[in-house]
Amino acid sequence: MPPFADMPLMALCGVEGIDGHNPPVSLSVDYLAPAPVGAWVEAEISLVRKTRTLIFVQSLMTVDGDPVARSTAIYRNSQKAGN
Repeated sequence: MPPFADMPLMALCGVEGIDGHNPPVSLSVDYLAPAPVGAWVEAEISLVRKTRTLIFVQSLMTVDGDPVARSTAIYRNSQKAGN
């Protein structure tokens, strides 16, 4: 699930107007419950904080409304100053 955990977090960066390539500094995944094979996994993503140099995001992944994993990530903010 780590690659899956990284993709929705990066998707949030585009929605929040954070452009450019933002490489991950840290990615943590906590597995809460098993997800059945073939289950539809949804992710609710939120921007926690954006600084001049870092972007902090978190995600809660669910199957049929039940939490199966949560993740937090820190990305390097590659935006130029003033953007």
